[in-house]
Amino acid sequence: MQCASYILKGTHLMKRKWFEKFGWIYRPTSLMGWAITLITLSLCVWVFLAVDRRSHSVSDTLIDIFPYVALFLIIWGWVASKTSIFSNKDE
Repeated sequence: MQCASYILKGTHLMKRKWFEKFGWIYRPTSLMGWAITLITLSLCVWVFLAVDRRSHSVSDTLIDIFPYVALFLIIWGWVASKTSIFSNKDE
């Protein structure tokens, strides 16, 4: 029941930040941040290789990978933005 009150109040239970804001982007500062970043990059490379295998030109490849890579990077950015702040302001 205590977890539900934290969620309803909008506070997070996370104590350590995974990412640090660096200008307009985020850079990983913990093992989980690096893991999420490497998974995202490997998914982007995997999609590129899968699409490039059946493409006929560079423009076909770029047009076909854009939705997938954009989605992966948007999700990565969202996770980074949500995990880049300390939950407890007193520490």
